[in-house]
Amino acid sequence: MGDLLVFVLSGLVSGALYALLATGLVLSYSASGLFNFAHGATAYLCALVFYELHSGLGWPAVPAALLVVCVLAPGLGWGLDRLMFRRLARVGESAQIVATIGLLVALPAAGLWAVELLADAGAPVRPAENQFGLPGVGPSPARSWRLADGVGVDSDQLITWAVTAVVAAALWVLLRHTRLGLRLRASVDDRSLTELRGISADRLSSVAWMIASGLAGLAGVLATPLLGLSAHDFTLFLFVSATAAVIGRFASVPLAFAGGLGLGVLQNLVAGYASFAESVTGFRTAVPFLILFGGLLVLTRRARTAGVASADSPPPDHLAGAPWGRRWGVWAAGAGLLCVALYTVTTPFWSGLLAQGLAVGLVFLSFTVVTGLGAMVSLAQATFVTWRGC
Repeated sequence: MGDLLVFVLSGLVSGALYALLATGLVLSYSASGLFNFAHGATAYLCALVFYELHSGLGWPAVPAALLVVCVLAPGLGWGLDRLMFRRLARVGESAQIVATIGLLVALPAAGLWAVELLADAGAPVRPAENQFGLPGVGPSPARSWRLADGVGVDSDQLITWAVTAVVAAALWVLLRHTRLGLRLRASVDDRSLTELRGISADRLSSVAWMIASGLAGLAGVLATPLLGLSAHDFTLFLFVSATAAVIGRFASVPLAFAGGLGLGVLQNLVAGYASFAESVTGFRTAVPFLILFGGLLVLTRRARTAGVASADSPPPDHLAGAPWGRRWGVWAAGAGLLCVALYTVTTPFWSGLLAQGLAVGLVFLSFTVVTGLGAMVSLAQATFVTWRGC
């Protein structure tokens, strides 16, 4: 019984962070219809700034956290909305995915680059990349309390649980029982009709992204003792949080919150009690994604059942009547020259680069087949490169 309680309590810590990120995803999606892949990168950037303010510049933890959560994160959300998100809401899903994934890569890199510039200028900053065991908002080192034999909690865990519960309740009240929440949901249902009512949909979008970025910043600050400063771990947390958002169908804050808590507990229970999981590498971290896959199948099936099949004809092939030489001659000549170069004039170094470029080119070519011909966006094409047949 003691082991079960330990697994549940520790799972509720990561589950609370999942829930916090998931509520931000639900809010931004409910307000703009845009899934933000850079939500985890925003959390990482805010955690980085909090770490440098607190550990590098010596600020007290609470003022540093308030500055990051209440000023920096909302300001970042407002700026990104004015520059990108407002326009992305009017384009297709492919452009939205590419743009937000670009932010996922760019934001952590920009933060680390800024830290390097400050260090070169003599500012008292600390090395930030892949740092672990960092102090959080609470006391450092964290205070611990023993609840039972072998079961204890610390101050960082209590702060995470309390803040996440308060934020989830406040978001639910905001979306369901306030005029602002009603306007946010109305702008998603029919943006043009909302503007005809004299409500600025762009202003609502800015408010939603400011709140969502504030939630991401709060998650980053609270997650600093647990995740440290690893952009990879924050990105992984984002996709697990997306599973909780799917459980809430990107509309229900309470369901997304409960789903995040449940995923954290489920991961720990699988790691603690599923004996077969020890022999399957990565099974514990794959549990949320298996749930995500199933949830997306359910949502897709419902969407197809409720929707109407499109009868649009495929786009015309403007090269259908072109001669063979025009269609394939240039490509054949280029391929021949490349093969000759690989085995004659190039050095082994350049031959290796060309071979790697061809391999990556094949991966990118697969996107043309899946997205251009199949009308689907796949983010898993590169994973097939690492699969080896027997």
